Amino acid sequence: MQRLTLAALVEQVGASAGDAGRSLVAAVAQWLHARREHLALEAVASAGLVAVTLTLQVRGRVSLLVAAERSGLPGQWTWKVDEAEFPFVWLQLRDEPQADPYVVCTLDYACAGQRLHDPTGADGVALFAATVGDLAEVRAKMADGRVRTLAAGDVAWR
Repeated sequence: MQRLTLAALVEQVGASAGDAGRSLVAAVAQWLHARREHLALEAVASAGLVAVTLTLQVRGRVSLLVAAERSGLPGQWTWKVDEAEFPFVWLQLRDEPQADPYVVCTLDYACAGQRLHDPTGADGVALFAATVGDLAEVRAKMADGRVRTLAAGDVAWR
């Protein structure tokens, strides 16, 4: 089993990829996603949480959002950690695969407010960009008032 902090992981991925800023967040998310079957956050594991989703959110600063459930209890648990606290978030890479692998996502608000066209040519305004695992998407409010999720590759920015 390997053990490291989220801050150390960010430094390690940044050093090996030479990334900075938003591309670094994406690279860290890809690293986590690729190892999700062996990944555990110590705080999450010790709390007995299941159906875990890890989201790296970029809204000026980077935050880790953890959403999970606890067997036998109603509702969902949410834990938000600011990037300044990443040195205190411990990760484990376990030898054995997890029975319930984490889902790894990103939410990036840098594109919020930018105008776009969907594949049909309909106008809209971006709310945020997201990845869920390997799937890249843009959430947008269309001119007709509907909110849609579009494949990132299908968006034409104006």
